[in-house]
Amino acid sequence: MCTNPTLNMSLEKVLFPFLFPHGCGAYDGIGGLLPYLEQRMSTLFSIFTLYPPYLLLMYQVRQAIQLLNATKHLCLERDV
Repeated sequence: MCTNPTLNMSLEKVLFPFLFPHGCGAYDGIGGLLPYLEQRMSTLFSIFTLYPPYLLLMYQVRQAIQLLNATKHLCLERDV
């Protein structure tokens, strides 16, 4: 059980509160996003894999992080 789930709000918890009824289990930033998504998608008939808006949002979040990292690397390369 989470100690205080209201202190660490995330996009997942706000957009999909029914997926996290106790306020626990969302991505907390510890570890990588890819292992977290692989763990979520590894269960076959989970609510996380059966709810299309959640899948679309997590795909967009992953793409945004990849774009941010690529842009950051390109800007640093250009500045050097």
